[in-house]
Amino acid sequence: MTVVVVWGSWCPPCVEEAPALARVERARRADDVAFVGVDVQDSPATAAAFQRRVHAEYPSFRFDGGRVVQQLGGLAPAPPTTLVLDRRGRVAARVLSSVGEQTLLDLVDDVLAEPA
Repeated sequence: MTVVVVWGSWCPPCVEEAPALARVERARRADDVAFVGVDVQDSPATAAAFQRRVHAEYPSFRFDGGRVVQQLGGLAPAPPTTLVLDRRGRVAARVLSSVGEQTLLDLVDDVLAEPA
């Protein structure tokens, strides 16, 4: 399963949730949960510095003028957005605001508990 995080270092709710996202990623890494970020409007250097500062070890792709968001079918209109995709790549959960650590753990665990 995959968690997609749309973020920007300039976005206060994104800054607030980033450490929790990083902790959940580390906690569920052994459960074959992949995290990927979509960075909106940061330079590569700024994005890398932000990820180091919040200890986010998952890869992030730079916003590309809307192609990634378009490929997500408009499911991630603006940061912060978190998508939890099931094992088939279907959207199992979508959070259109800052997400707390326990909420994200619960969402991920619910999807992990689904039959394969």
